Amino acid sequence: MSRDNLRRDLSGWSPSPVFDVNPNSVIGVERKTSVNFTALPGEARDALFAITPYFDLNSDEAQGIWDCVIDGVFSWRAVAKASRCARA
Repeated sequence: MSRDNLRRDLSGWSPSPVFDVNPNSVIGVERKTSVNFTALPGEARDALFAITPYFDLNSDEAQGIWDCVIDGVFSWRAVAKASRCARA
């Protein structure tokens, strides 16, 4: 793991909860990386939830993380604007 996908707190280093999540305004396109051997947008959630036991997550915890990521992705434009980020 690189330092980009690790975070440090009082207990030491641990994997970041989210790494390299980039919004893409083109909906429905195949991803460049796969999750649990699928890159198809319609299969993403099921593929992620299928591997949650490997991360010691129960279904409620996994759903909470999913909801948080979805909320963050859908609000990224407002956050960027409020932070005065320049348009690319």
